[in-house]
Amino acid sequence: MGVPLDDWQFYVVTALALVSLWLVVRPFVGSRREGGGGCHTCGGGPPAARRGRVTMTIRGRRV
Repeated sequence: MGVPLDDWQFYVVTALALVSLWLVVRPFVGSRREGGGGCHTCGGGPPAARRGRVTMTIRGRRV
């Protein structure tokens, strides 16, 4: 039993699998546009300024 290259359903399912794989992988792939960063949903602007570290407390004591 080999790959059914003469069946149209094979090509439809393969195309759907490739598109869904791309949709899953796309957020993890960096942007190559000039001007850098931003996510794919926020318009591609520059990333927000990074804030300083946050103090962490456990049971009222700073860690």
